[in-house]
Amino acid sequence: MTSRELNEMVEVKTGFVMDALLEGKFLIDDGTLITAKKKLETSLKMLHAIRLSHGWFIPRDSLEEMISFDCH
Repeated sequence: MTSRELNEMVEVKTGFVMDALLEGKFLIDDGTLITAKKKLETSLKMLHAIRLSHGWFIPRDSLEEMISFDCH
């Protein structure tokens, strides 16, 4: 996976990437992984995301409400 692909997966909240970044141990990192992890953590806090045993819950006021994963 390239750093661009990793960033895209972080932006759209790909489950296995989220799990790897939040639970995994980085054996070798040129800064890409820690940057992606910090971006993910910031985005999850902004979204008030809640970790469940089978995934994530992102609260919203109605089912019609759009969720933006962009944390910029």
